[in-house]
Amino acid sequence: MMKKITVLFTSVLLALGLIASATGCQPEPTPDVQTPVPVEEGILIEMYTRTTMAGVGRSLTISADGSIVYFDDRGLRHPTEKNPPIRITKTGQLTEAELNSMLKMVDACPFDIEGDCDARTEIIDTDAVSVLLVYYQEKTRTITANYQPLFHLFHPEISELTDVPKPIRKLYRQLKSIIDNNTSQISEETISG
Repeated sequence: MMKKITVLFTSVLLALGLIASATGCQPEPTPDVQTPVPVEEGILIEMYTRTTMAGVGRSLTISADGSIVYFDDRGLRHPTEKNPPIRITKTGQLTEAELNSMLKMVDACPFDIEGDCDARTEIIDTDAVSVLLVYYQEKTRTITANYQPLFHLFHPEISELTDVPKPIRKLYRQLKSIIDNNTSQISEETISG
């Protein structure tokens, strides 16, 4: 039990450190989302999404041991003293089989020779930015989108966007399912500005 708590605490601290020290370049210049340089070899997947007008930002980290850390920031736009921005933190665990299944989905995605995949759409018009980084098979693969695959409030049809490659839609659905079914909320706190 103590080992599980230590792994969970370490995962949360690692994710907080990744967010706090995120630096690097991004596929398109945007002040809202930064693509971090991987600081820990155990990280397999990092996903950062933000929608300015909706005032939401999310990040997902999945480590090589299957541990999951998910942050859901809300109320980022026009925060007030009565309605401050909040962060909901969820953690969870994937089995080795679940992790391997997800990585097979990554292999099916249409990355170019440089490891990039443009998953933007023209079907919906949003101010969202999403960057998914996969560190796998000694490569860094990057998927860029202009919507929030982890957030379906305004566009529930996101998982069915016809101009987004089907393997990408399948991967996003899987990541959303992981957050919905493989994580539990461990905290809700006010974000201090």
